[in-house]
Amino acid sequence: HYQPQVRTHTLELSGVEALSRWHHPHLGNIFPSRFIAVAEETGQIEAIGRWSLLEACRQIVKWDRDSIHVPTVAVNLSAVHFRNRALPEHIAALLKDHNLKPARLTVEITESVMMDNSRDTEEVLQSIRNLGCGLSMDDFGTGYSSLSRL
Repeated sequence: HYQPQVRTHTLELSGVEALSRWHHPHLGNIFPSRFIAVAEETGQIEAIGRWSLLEACRQIVKWDRDSIHVPTVAVNLSAVHFRNRALPEHIAALLKDHNLKPARLTVEITESVMMDNSRDTEEVLQSIRNLGCGLSMDDFGTGYSSLSRL
């Protein structure tokens, strides 16, 4: 699902956020807090993140083809993704394969990623930013971070 992001003063669409949703045929809607936690525990979260990035790029291309201008799509990634030094290369390859400018993609990070002081995480974040992709913090203030930490 894609949630619109709108500028409050002009009501202009500034982008959308890609949201992971799961509708099970018998159980109905499964809350993300439930299936994301299971995906993290079972090691499937990286596959979900890679799929989400791929689908976001495909959707941007489709919207462009249909003359629907969506400036940027934001995709949430788990803290696990940022420990993988190959993530920036994966993102760069997706952008190239879909002929998209990096500014069309924003990677959303959680507070736990920002709180992680590991060198790997910092280098991965910087590499993504160096590609020209946006970075944004998802749900800021719902955890333990503060403006001074930001």
